[in-house]
Amino acid sequence: MRAAIRVVAGVFALLWALPGFGFVDLAVTVDPDPVWLPVAILDGGWGLLVTGFIVAALVLVALRPAWAAEIAAQLAGVAALIAVSAVITGEYTVWWMLLALILPAGALAGLAALGRRRGTPRPAPASRPDRAWVRWAYAALAALGAVPWLAYAVEMYRAKWEGRPPGEITNNVNHWAIQGALGVALVGFAILAATRPSLRRFNAVRVGLCAAYLGVCSLRFPEGAGGLSPAWSALAIAWGVALLVVATVPRRPAGYLVGQPG
Repeated sequence: MRAAIRVVAGVFALLWALPGFGFVDLAVTVDPDPVWLPVAILDGGWGLLVTGFIVAALVLVALRPAWAAEIAAQLAGVAALIAVSAVITGEYTVWWMLLALILPAGALAGLAALGRRRGTPRPAPASRPDRAWVRWAYAALAALGAVPWLAYAVEMYRAKWEGRPPGEITNNVNHWAIQGALGVALVGFAILAATRPSLRRFNAVRVGLCAAYLGVCSLRFPEGAGGLSPAWSALAIAWGVALLVVATVPRRPAGYLVGQPG
């Protein structure tokens, strides 16, 4: 069963990274020529959402099949986010993205359930839990980022409503809708890191990297569509780095006892 899970996760990770333009659009931000400069941030946003919240999740399962059920639920959540973004913006051409998320999510969930019936163990909880202040730090960072990132998402959705240029399209989907979905994803997965112990560090790290990189791209391409202002770019980088720093905090000592100050 583990081999089947690895195959499903690996195949869909490749499909999202290449035909799904995760790596391809992210590569635009490395050294764009003048033709791509106006859309570098929009391409980067597509690449960050697909690579950070879809490809990375599938690669994790390919490496650690025990996380198949957890990641299947996350993929379903990303599909729901894209579907809501489509309804908000009228961008119904996202149907292929939904299909390409629902299929692996269903397959991974089904294989994980079948594996449990055959005695495959669930992922074991961390033997050393996170320190209490670390959980509160994640919660504080999620709260601090919620309003700005949701406001950013609304602005991206408004750009789609207004038909703002540039009309960047990937696989028949307008980038403004996906850029808005990225803003909501940053909030949603930051909250997930704060509230759910399983895969807490994994979720915090990818949110932190995506937020910081979007800030860096906005500073590099100040005229690019979908970018942040210089001040908000710096704050996005600081917020993302803060998440990454908290994610590096060691867990409680091996001899920690319940009730002991942490």
